[in-house]
Amino acid sequence: MIRTVAALAGLALLTGLLSPVSARASVAAQERQQERTWLALGDSYSSGEGIKETPATYSPTLGRDCRRATGEDTSAIAWAPEAHKLAGDDLGLRKPDFVACTGAITDEAPWQIHEARTREGSPDRWDLVTFSFGGNNIKFSEVIKGCLGLRVKSWTSFKDGCVENEDQLRHRVDMLVGKRRIDSGEYAGWVTVPTLFDLVADNVAPGGDVIVAGYPNLIEEYQRWSRTRRYTTGICSGILGADVPMLRDVGAYLNQRIADAVEAANARHRDRQVTFHFLDIARNPYESGDDSADRHGRCTDDPWLNGVTLGNHEGEKTYTLRSFHPNQKGHAATGQVLADYLRDNVRFDDTTKPVGKNAIGEAFLGSWRSSAPADQPTSDKTYWVEITLREGSVRAEVGDIGYPGLDCTGSLTLVEATSDRLVLTERIQEQPRHPCVERGTVTLVRTGTGLDFSYERESEPGDVAVTAKLTKR
Repeated sequence: MIRTVAALAGLALLTGLLSPVSARASVAAQERQQERTWLALGDSYSSGEGIKETPATYSPTLGRDCRRATGEDTSAIAWAPEAHKLAGDDLGLRKPDFVACTGAITDEAPWQIHEARTREGSPDRWDLVTFSFGGNNIKFSEVIKGCLGLRVKSWTSFKDGCVENEDQLRHRVDMLVGKRRIDSGEYAGWVTVPTLFDLVADNVAPGGDVIVAGYPNLIEEYQRWSRTRRYTTGICSGILGADVPMLRDVGAYLNQRIADAVEAANARHRDRQVTFHFLDIARNPYESGDDSADRHGRCTDDPWLNGVTLGNHEGEKTYTLRSFHPNQKGHAATGQVLADYLRDNVRFDDTTKPVGKNAIGEAFLGSWRSSAPADQPTSDKTYWVEITLREGSVRAEVGDIGYPGLDCTGSLTLVEATSDRLVLTERIQEQPRHPCVERGTVTLVRTGTGLDFSYERESEPGDVAVTAKLTKR
């Protein structure tokens, strides 16, 4: 329990550290606001580990090599950059900040985000985040090794086939989604999927989207195997036919529990205008129909998943991590599915105005200050409100805010704009003297030559906590 608390405390600390406070990040965000930003996190199923040409890329924050198929250095291209290639221009999406890494567990997501933050042009928050996580937490690669007879435990257990049973693996999935207490012997890490989703939501711009990909089934249904394979060896890619129902059932259970967690996260973060989506790639594209041409797990006519595979891009012949991972066909097909999904489900409606067009009326631009102390009935502190607004679009950081008397300062991100009213998300970044609420909503309404200012805490939407009259400076 102590280790769990420590892990969560560390996660909270990292979340704070990841908040951009430098002038460089702010300026870069303004310069890049013409495009919607994209963060591609995840594990080896997101990074492109299974593609033959995927190179090793050193991650300074994780302190190890990560296989990353960005499509830049080689022909290998994972599903996120593939989707960008297909739909990026249509949706005004910037090239993904690609930080997915082989072997990553949920606990490492903050470090991946931190790595993205250190790159030139890192935005305040991203408009789109995509990833897959969870397989490594439940130690699925070790499970497959056990099924193949490649673990010492399996050599001494006098049992053919998989070492773990279905109940044991379902319990691990329950740990992943926070439904069962974590057992360090059964689970890698201490961070559950709901905690991960909340962390990611903190790094998404208002109106942004999070797309969580599930996992494909590794092995085709046993009854669909060829008659020769079923009635001679009964084995495919080293997996016993008798183990296939268990592996597929656990895979389906993993995807369903992740989908449930996505639905719950979507409800939790609706008020923050962050939308969560689940992309069920097990069904589409890997098993999109009953015809053999529509099915692409191992033991099909056209498998998009590797079997036991040796070697890597650097010529290491004993390298095995590409085994049972999507090949280039699998990533290309998943990228197409994601591109189609983005076009159909992540469009911005007319009220949010396309990024790249200034949404703020000229009358709002410039510096403003309250003519008298702010009115906050629940506080006895005396302070003023100062705001500077510049040109920008919905989802962009368009201003700065300060509270002289409290010394709290922060940024403003545009949520909604009309000719007479702006709604902005306030994010406090400096508070040296007095603790200020980190996030809230600021509404500005034109009144002649001035502005009516009102503020609501993020935790109490609809309850106006502070008001003030602003005049131009």
